[in-house]
Amino acid sequence: MIVVALLGVQALLAFGSITADSRTFDETSHFISGITYWARNDFRFDPENPPLVNLWATLPLRLVDLPPLPFASRAWTKADQWGFAEEWFAQCDPVDRWLWPARAMMTLLLLGLSLTVYGAAREAVGETGALVSLACVCFWPTLIAHGRLVTSDIPLGLVATLAVWTAYRAFARPGWVRWMAAALALAALLLTKFSAVLVLPAWGLAAVLGGLAWRAARPTPGGMARAIGGPVARAVSMAAFAYLAIWATYGFRYSIYSDDVADLRTIADQQDARLAQRVFWQQILNYAAQQRGAVVVPGFVAFCEARKLLPEAYLYGFTYMYHMAHARPAYALGQYGDRGWWWYFPAAFALKTPVGLQILIALGLVAIAAGKARDTRIIASMGAMIVIYAATAVGGSINIGERHLAPIYPALAIVAGAGAQLMQRGAGRFVLIGCLAWSGISAIAAFPNFIPYFHEPARIAMSNVQIPWLVDSNVDWGQDLHRLRRFVSERGEGKPVKLAYFGSADPRLYLDCEPLIGHIERRPLATLEAGLFVVSPTVLCGAYHPALRPGYWANEANRERLRPSSAASDEERSLHERRVELLLARLRGRAADARVGALLVYRLSAAEVESLSSLDEPYP
Repeated sequence: MIVVALLGVQALLAFGSITADSRTFDETSHFISGITYWARNDFRFDPENPPLVNLWATLPLRLVDLPPLPFASRAWTKADQWGFAEEWFAQCDPVDRWLWPARAMMTLLLLGLSLTVYGAAREAVGETGALVSLACVCFWPTLIAHGRLVTSDIPLGLVATLAVWTAYRAFARPGWVRWMAAALALAALLLTKFSAVLVLPAWGLAAVLGGLAWRAARPTPGGMARAIGGPVARAVSMAAFAYLAIWATYGFRYSIYSDDVADLRTIADQQDARLAQRVFWQQILNYAAQQRGAVVVPGFVAFCEARKLLPEAYLYGFTYMYHMAHARPAYALGQYGDRGWWWYFPAAFALKTPVGLQILIALGLVAIAAGKARDTRIIASMGAMIVIYAATAVGGSINIGERHLAPIYPALAIVAGAGAQLMQRGAGRFVLIGCLAWSGISAIAAFPNFIPYFHEPARIAMSNVQIPWLVDSNVDWGQDLHRLRRFVSERGEGKPVKLAYFGSADPRLYLDCEPLIGHIERRPLATLEAGLFVVSPTVLCGAYHPALRPGYWANEANRERLRPSSAASDEERSLHERRVELLLARLRGRAADARVGALLVYRLSAAEVESLSSLDEPYP
């Protein structure tokens, strides 16, 4: 009954908020790619992600009549997934109508994740600990926020936990059913996200520990060779199954394109995206090979490419993921950087994880150190996954969202469950119940806008802050267009909103607005006149727009480059664009008149617009 109740609460929170958020940034590529995969068996869109999640999310859409896909457009030929998506979404009314069924499919995976955690925790920490672990997963705002979305972060947490757990079971108690479960989980792991390779060491450790448990329980006659031969044969057969599953998912075709010859190098049209993709791929490989110590990945990809050992889209995506891990603009706690900071993910975890869950995880670590876990081998395997994945994230350069830690949160929930062994008597029981109650209330209070969640102490500390300590997918991922449409309908003045938006969706499909600066440039830019100016905090902080950062305009070189008398300036950007940048940069020092979700709303008069955008006023 407790399990059903907890899953019911999570289902209500997740399913009940599916329609509240507009299309988030990465959902555009995942969603439109899944539709085109089914329609054409073509993988030119979103090759940086394996196709399994996209295929799963869009599976129910095969049963309905969708608006026609614009395969005759230039966006399809150029492999422009963003342009192709906007052409298609423009036909949908309401615009996110067909996204919601895909989100429902993702929410089913979220519930599957919760059941997986409960099952693994029962073996690792016992029944009471498993209930605590399940409660942690059901009340974790980050898992709810991104588990509903058509993205791959939370599905990776599901298949990673499932792969490690089923590997241990398959080697500890061999059998055909367990072998099939482990083989399927391993295949799903490798087809969910390319960073899943970080889970493979933990998978191997689980297999070894499971084999040792089987050997200790049932000594096998025939010596060491037989004892080792069986587990090795199982591991090899699982790897072979996963290898065939990868080829099967890509239709047993090497080429990315369904209408192309096998080798992209034979394409002669340099305007065609296929040749451009080949050139870009080669540039990535050359760049990766030049990085210090970067030998294994480029060499492996080049080896497989030359012999066509894996589908081209799989090799390209793996290379793309490796390349993007080296540098990415980021903002955190008032700092800017392209290489990230070691403290970013620890800080993000500390700020966006409910305090009650943090206490339970700490208690779980104490319990494990005290030997209170039921099966230390499962705990050790999950711990290896946590350490490797977290260490890679801390040492990486992609500091754009706490969601990149989410794949290890299910394993952390299992660790938290171990703490129940210490807290079942006396005052400890009240601490346990208090932590779970606090976490549950915190998650329910965040409904239905889970993406910008920060725990209560952090929200109090940031209450007077214009820009949150963390931005991007931590706060503002394009999810507030439905909320903004309702706000404008109730409080607007009948004029188009001036919108500086961070997201991949075209906001003009949601409401009457004119674009200011955004992550994706849209033209024409808004006219600078009195009205509502709505700004994304990710744009306002200047993470991706240096001209909005503090001190940018104080630099004489920047001011000189943008003077109207400069010929170079006139070629790069118009006077109007400079005024838009100045207006937004000056808004950093002004308190917002309202907030719509994460968006900042400013009601400006004509005189204020003129002053904020003037080239003659003091530079911000």
